[in-house]
Amino acid sequence: MKFVHAADLHLDSPLKGISASAEREPAVARALSQAGFLAWKNLVELCLDEQADFLVVAGDVFDGAQRALVAQFAFVDGLRRLDEAGIPAFVCHGNHDPLSGWAPAVKPPDSTVVFGTEVSEHRIERLRVRLVGKSYGERAEHESLVAAYNRRGDPAPSRAAVGAVCAEADSALPAPDARGGECGARHLPPGAPVRAS
Repeated sequence: MKFVHAADLHLDSPLKGISASAEREPAVARALSQAGFLAWKNLVELCLDEQADFLVVAGDVFDGAQRALVAQFAFVDGLRRLDEAGIPAFVCHGNHDPLSGWAPAVKPPDSTVVFGTEVSEHRIERLRVRLVGKSYGERAEHESLVAAYNRRGDPAPSRAAVGAVCAEADSALPAPDARGGECGARHLPPGAPVRAS
């Protein structure tokens, strides 16, 4: 099994501070304003070149509630390229682009799974893998997002499991800000392996 993991694309980020330097360094300002889109294009190319089995995007595809139309088109265009190559994508939204208050203007392909506000599970049987994910519902979540994940009984214990959530690994921060609350390794079941990227 081969998959690609990404997070924090922030495709429509205004990159504050660019306008101040745009007059002095217009080429640099142009390059910076397109950096997120280029990173997404390169990520799609990586999936295609490596013949990935699937892509996981774990939060903050977009930078804010506005979700610029050009960013939505760019994201869905990449998802369609992956779909045409038989590579499904699994997407969860984070604190910068929570599910509340918006509907996408551009529909992703059917092979794309966008996780909702409740933990859900999707399987790719040919790979014997379970993908489990959850999106932010609101910008500030006041409970651990990781605590909602548990070891579900699986009749095939040899099946691999991939969890997707936008959060800090092993965070001890309380939840007053939009960082996902307490969502660290200590909230997982005993013995659960933790790999943060």
